[in-house]
Amino acid sequence: MDISYEWLGEMADTGLTPQALAERLTMAGLAVDAVKEVGGDSVLEIDLTSNRPDCLSHLGVAREAAALTGAALKLPDVEAKRVGGKAGEFTAVQIEDEDLCPRYAARVVRGVKIGPSPGWLVRRLQAIGQRPINNVADATNFVMHETGQPLHAFDLATLAGRRIVVRRARAGEKLKTLDGVERGLDTEMLVIADAERAVAVAGVMGGEETEISDATADVLVESAYFAPQSVRRTSKALGLQTEASYRFERGVDYEGVRRAQDRCVALICELAGGTATEGAIDVYPKRITPPSVKLRPRRVRELTGLDVPAAECVRILTALGFEKSDDGGGGDGEGRLGFAVPTWRTDVSIEEDLVEEVARVYGYEKIEESLPPSPVTGEYLLGDRRRRAARQVLTAAGFDEAVSISFIDEAGAPGSARSHPPQLQPRHARRATLRDGARLRLGRRRRRAAQRGRGVRARRHRRGARRGARRRPPRGLL
Repeated sequence: MDISYEWLGEMADTGLTPQALAERLTMAGLAVDAVKEVGGDSVLEIDLTSNRPDCLSHLGVAREAAALTGAALKLPDVEAKRVGGKAGEFTAVQIEDEDLCPRYAARVVRGVKIGPSPGWLVRRLQAIGQRPINNVADATNFVMHETGQPLHAFDLATLAGRRIVVRRARAGEKLKTLDGVERGLDTEMLVIADAERAVAVAGVMGGEETEISDATADVLVESAYFAPQSVRRTSKALGLQTEASYRFERGVDYEGVRRAQDRCVALICELAGGTATEGAIDVYPKRITPPSVKLRPRRVRELTGLDVPAAECVRILTALGFEKSDDGGGGDGEGRLGFAVPTWRTDVSIEEDLVEEVARVYGYEKIEESLPPSPVTGEYLLGDRRRRAARQVLTAAGFDEAVSISFIDEAGAPGSARSHPPQLQPRHARRATLRDGARLRLGRRRRRAAQRGRGVRARRHRRGARRGARRRPPRGLL
């Protein structure tokens, strides 16, 4: 993931150099592999783990940087300059499969003029490796990299019935995507259709027949939330991974659908002119409720060794977008703090997740070397007293205890079964009996004694003659 330092600075003025910011982000869990110079801008190459889709955008990384440095987070303007008319007067939206598409929003901009993007937008996109196309397409791409929400723009005039239907593909249905390839679809794939045919593969790529062209005058801007598992399956089946599918597969902010759309519409009005509808058609039949998680500040110390005050825990989590609630249950003596998980943090669901958030922002480097605390004192395990007592009695009676390895050479253990797969080499066969292991152990002792020039039998004779002792009782194996 490439992040423009200048672009990032417009959202969070950290006051750090690109290298210093890269180090802070890396220590907080966002590994910056390199900082490179592109066209007078510094670009941070961030290696993100799959559980942090919220940082697949400049806004997500800016939020992290603001929390780490105390800088203020600045959100971009989302108000369109020219509005008029209701979206329902120009289009309609129907969702046939609510499980695969929980939310779909459509907003129309009329009277646009397609042309090249201004220099500042071209530089922004080129700095992060994106190819400029035209002012409308570039606006959708820019907002995706800014907010993390993929968007798509349709030429409204090319949609049959000027309506959107979100449904599964029909058997044998085909669609020529924007890359010029005609793709066969199956009934498990979700598509965006008009009144007659499929016009886009939901969450993956749009269709060639409805793309923005120089003749486009009216634009329908799509912003939606698609089920990650559905997009992942479709992308894999088609062998087609895009910037959009990469984000949808990992989960986007389902409550950020409208804000990203409004931001894109405002940008289109600025770059291509036109008049936006006053609102959008927002079909959201089953609202998704974000989870709430409780944190006991003492757990931060118990799990990490960091002594972080409760007030600092609240500050860190609030800066990351968590909202403190009143249902923490602090009256139970545990000092629990309740937090509503932000809708863009799909990776947080339990208390340990909150502990990790506090620890990484507070600073892993502040963790001191120490033994982990134990809530109990040392004690014997169940049955250990009997084993110790038996060992003492047998030792006092003259027995010796032989502790041998559990695996021996196959050649040295006739009849023993070979393990599969080999767990230790070359001793790959399980010992058949204790006698096998003990015999090998005694054999090694005799060979070592013989090499020193003293046989076991001669040593016993000399020791017996010297001491005049009676023969010791035979010893057994335990």
